[in-house]
Amino acid sequence: MSKAAKIWLIIAVCLTLIGIAVVALSIALGGSDMFIVKKTDKKTVTVPLTGSFRDIRIDSQTEDIRFVLSDDGSCRVVFEEPETAEFSAVITGDILEIRAGQTDRWYERLVLFNFSDPKITVFLPQAEYGSLNIKESTGDILLPGELSFDGIGITVSTGDIDCASSVRERLRLKTSTGDILVRDLTAGSLDLAVSTGKVEVRSVRCGKAEISVTTGKAVLSEVVCTELISDGSTGSITLEDVTASG
Repeated sequence: MSKAAKIWLIIAVCLTLIGIAVVALSIALGGSDMFIVKKTDKKTVTVPLTGSFRDIRIDSQTEDIRFVLSDDGSCRVVFEEPETAEFSAVITGDILEIRAGQTDRWYERLVLFNFSDPKITVFLPQAEYGSLNIKESTGDILLPGELSFDGIGITVSTGDIDCASSVRERLRLKTSTGDILVRDLTAGSLDLAVSTGKVEVRSVRCGKAEISVTTGKAVLSEVVCTELISDGSTGSITLEDVTASG
């Protein structure tokens, strides 16, 4: 084997080892599911809550989060989680705090498909609340039109956000590769940002509206606002029946 061929072979081996190390580290830190098929046993736990609160904070990883206006005036949080998950819902002061996440070790995450499909359903006793803040990784988030908040701040990675809840002050939604749908609501201001995902805003009245799309798509229809700012790189924006009075 020539000297040049040996050098290229050594380089190829080194690059392969580096790639394997990067993938393994990403799995360990980010909780990605790769390599083997896995079906995790699930448990459903209902946590009843008593006491009043105004603000809501949620910190979770892979859970789909859905809010429902309770039909019996009670407050409860229903967790549908794999056996290895840890979760909690408590009222501390004036805040409802919800947490959920996996407790398995990094090598137990090396799966190709994970059918656990974790969910969090939050049944709220009243329609109006203060602030809602959610930090999520890969789950989807659904906010119905029956609810309203002073302010909403949601950050997700690859999950989708569907928001129909009105916001008296600022509605701030941010995702990387997921989609954002804002519909049938009023808001003091909009701050919507995606990277490669899609932003859709329809039938909305608000103050200042800021839309940031890197390589994704923004579609606005039947929107009335005082000011519209759109920022992006290689993405696209479509406006239909949009009025910016300022």
